[in-house]
Amino acid sequence: MGTMLWLEHLGLDVQKDDIRFLVIGDQTLLAQGLENGTIDAANLDSSFSRKLKQKGFSVLTDATKVNLPIVSQGIVVTGEYLHKQPRVVEGVLQALIEGLAFTVAPANKPLVLKTLIRKLGVTDPSALEEGYQEILTGLDRKPYPSLEGMKNIQRLTKLKEPRLANINVESIVDDSLMRRLDSSGFIDRVYRNYGIK
Repeated sequence: MGTMLWLEHLGLDVQKDDIRFLVIGDQTLLAQGLENGTIDAANLDSSFSRKLKQKGFSVLTDATKVNLPIVSQGIVVTGEYLHKQPRVVEGVLQALIEGLAFTVAPANKPLVLKTLIRKLGVTDPSALEEGYQEILTGLDRKPYPSLEGMKNIQRLTKLKEPRLANINVESIVDDSLMRRLDSSGFIDRVYRNYGIK
């Protein structure tokens, strides 16, 4: 779906321009697919696109310069579970927020870089730094669900499943726990504990 938003941004139409999607794996496999000619284009993080650009590939656009609302992470539970287990869901949200704060805390940069090397195989120092900077600018420090992002997902998925057009997105997004954590000062305290203002 993120790729479809990029194609729209570039003025391309999947049907009219006869674009075919292949699901071949994570970012590492997509980059390898470009290098060995298995695929013609891919939506990649900057650490991968920078590495490929150095090898002569063209980078068509940069995510840091364009706002394409989509939901890339979220916690999904049934309404019944949320009603019966609000403390569990709130605990998960608290852990997620602490993980975000840990990730963007300057003191933790070496560990975050080490994780990028281990999980993504990025070893080029400049690509590693660029990937880290993308994390700093791309992570939502207060991860409220994006209604605009959800509406984009609905718009794109209803092409394959028309019944999704009947769903009222506002009725399935519940940000009450995030609002409570935010208004209680929890989120700001967590970031302050990691030395972030």
